[in-house]
Amino acid sequence: MRYQDYIVDVSRKSAAEAFRYAKSVPADKLEWSPLDAGRSVLDICRELAMTPTWAAATVDGPPVEWTEEAFAAVKKEQSTWTTVEACEEQFNQRMEATDALFRAFPDERLNETKWLPYDGGRDFTFMEIMDYPRWNSTYHLGQIAYIQILLGDKEMLLTAVERQQGKRGRRRIAPLKFDSDVLAIPFKQMMRGRVGRVGGHEVREFEGDDLLCDGRGGFQFEAQVTPIRRGELDRHVAIERLQV
Repeated sequence: MRYQDYIVDVSRKSAAEAFRYAKSVPADKLEWSPLDAGRSVLDICRELAMTPTWAAATVDGPPVEWTEEAFAAVKKEQSTWTTVEACEEQFNQRMEATDALFRAFPDERLNETKWLPYDGGRDFTFMEIMDYPRWNSTYHLGQIAYIQILLGDKEMLLTAVERQQGKRGRRRIAPLKFDSDVLAIPFKQMMRGRVGRVGGHEVREFEGDDLLCDGRGGFQFEAQVTPIRRGELDRHVAIERLQV
């Protein structure tokens, strides 16, 4: 795979993940600012929406000059994007031109350099410049996730739509056959490592790496199982699939 194709693909995926996190923030909290001094989720999303345009301009011409007039014009345009979805739509539209520019960039020029006034002012390779959309999305994803924690959202990430549609699924695991018995564990209890039951056994001691999403609407995990009313763990089993 050419670097140009790879960087376009991961840039799109990184942005999609950042916007996915942002969509889980309640609409009435999108403009909430930590200590009234930090950046809001909506402000971050508006910046992400512009990232492809800035990256393309830097590859294809001089770096963006942030005069007061240019900054005010960008802010005016961004003010019309009032939802995460609107910002994501802008990103996707702008990424089309950037996609074409990056994929057409000659291989032999990737290690050429261009001086930019960032990072204290230095020469950047075109490989570094083209990585900016991916880097910026990943950087701001961390900020969005931290704001979610400050807002009290410590649950497993779901989008707003998934939260609405899957409230019952988030609270309860559908039954699964296990040694001719039925497994049913409250989802929140499972995530917090509390005790569930498998027939005449209790399930406990969940670890973070025991629960893996299988990408098909289910989970795979391993759990330690011990007979109820006995303190020691007498076997370790693998439970193949849970439907949420």
